[in-house]
Amino acid sequence: MKKNAGDICFFAGLALAFVIQAVCGDFPEEVFAFPVNAAVLFFFIVLLVVLHREKPSSALCRYLASARTSLILFVCLALSCLILGLFSQTGGDLLGFRHVKYSWWFVYLMTAFMANILMVLITRPFRLRFLLNHLGLFLALVGSFAGSPDKSSVKMKLTTDPTADMYLTDFRVEYSPNGVPSDFHAEIVVDSKNASLKVNHPYPRTPFVDIYLLDYDKASQKPAYCIVELVKQPWKYVVWTGVVMMMCGAALLFIQGVNKERRTV
Repeated sequence: MKKNAGDICFFAGLALAFVIQAVCGDFPEEVFAFPVNAAVLFFFIVLLVVLHREKPSSALCRYLASARTSLILFVCLALSCLILGLFSQTGGDLLGFRHVKYSWWFVYLMTAFMANILMVLITRPFRLRFLLNHLGLFLALVGSFAGSPDKSSVKMKLTTDPTADMYLTDFRVEYSPNGVPSDFHAEIVVDSKNASLKVNHPYPRTPFVDIYLLDYDKASQKPAYCIVELVKQPWKYVVWTGVVMMMCGAALLFIQGVNKERRTV
């Protein structure tokens, strides 16, 4: 498969994904909840490994492992993320596609990008920093993309009613010098335990469920309720592992680069 032929096939697949999106609507993400997503991911990895072992010099293997393919996918995904950021926040409609991240073309791009990263990992010589960066990126993508069907969230209004399973015991608001609220804290009881909530500082109810503080009763001097969100993220540790690996890989790349420069002086 020549470079141009490979690009033509790639963009033809992308065009087909747009057509499927226009005809069928959003990608059925809920169908791929656990354990389906785990099974698909396993067979996806096995398929690429077998393909490389059986036909390492095939046109498909070479195209998936090429730097050109990585660049094309990176640009396409960067544009897609830009579209996602612009339209998901405003509730806008793009060519009839309300949920960019659940669209067939975004799923196609993410799948191709993961295939590209995995094939690069398989075909390149082993280096620790290379492994940390690429495997970390692969795990981060897997946790956020393949794990997306398992993520769920529920918003709740907590009052001071002590008969509820989760209730508010105290709420404090901090104000800036001009009188505008700058921060707020909530003391709650959940599962018979006292917990403190602060903006961007969730309380881990379980290893996979976090409670986030969203809003509060602004009509009263002493807030009578607050709004919290329970977020379930079963794959979050996969994402964290990937992020930590990339940070270690970046640090190792910097250290080895500095040492290399010192040796050449």
